[in-house]
Amino acid sequence: MPKPKKDRPPKAERIFQLRTQLGLDQIAFAERVNVDQGTVSKWERGKAVPGRPAYIQLARMATPESDLQRELLIDGEIGNVNRRLREINEDRNQLPGPPPNWDPELLAVVIEALNKRLGVETGTLSDREYAEKIVFFYELCHKMKGEDPAMVDRFLKTA
Repeated sequence: MPKPKKDRPPKAERIFQLRTQLGLDQIAFAERVNVDQGTVSKWERGKAVPGRPAYIQLARMATPESDLQRELLIDGEIGNVNRRLREINEDRNQLPGPPPNWDPELLAVVIEALNKRLGVETGTLSDREYAEKIVFFYELCHKMKGEDPAMVDRFLKTA
C-alpha cells in the first residue's frame, strides 16, 4: 500500500486517504467516481482538484459523520464558492472577490451553518445565490468576530 507523501497538499492527501481506506487502486477508485485514472492521479498529486459534484460523491464514499467526510464536503464547498465568485465578478463585476485572507475556520463554520439551514445539499439554491450568501454571511461573521467572537456562534445557530 502506498505511503502518504509529506509534501502532498491537504486536499490531495484527503483524497489519497479515502482511496486507501477503501482499499482501492486508482483505476477502481476512478470507476466509482466516474472519472479516469489519470484524473485521480492528478487529484492525489495536487495537480487538479475535483469539482463540487465529485467532492460530494467522494464524501458519500467516506465513513458517515467522519472528519474525513466533513473535510471533503468543506473542500468542495470552498472550491465552489471561490469558482462562483470569480464567475460572478466576471459576469457582473458587482460583488467583491473572495477576501484576500479567508479565515478557513470561520469559512468552514459559515458553510456548515448555511448547508444545514438552507438545505444546500438538496439543491435549493443556484450556485450564484449560494456564493452570494456565503460572501454575505462570511463578511458579517468576520466583522462580528472582531467585535464579539461569541456573537458569531449565537448568530450562526439562529441563521
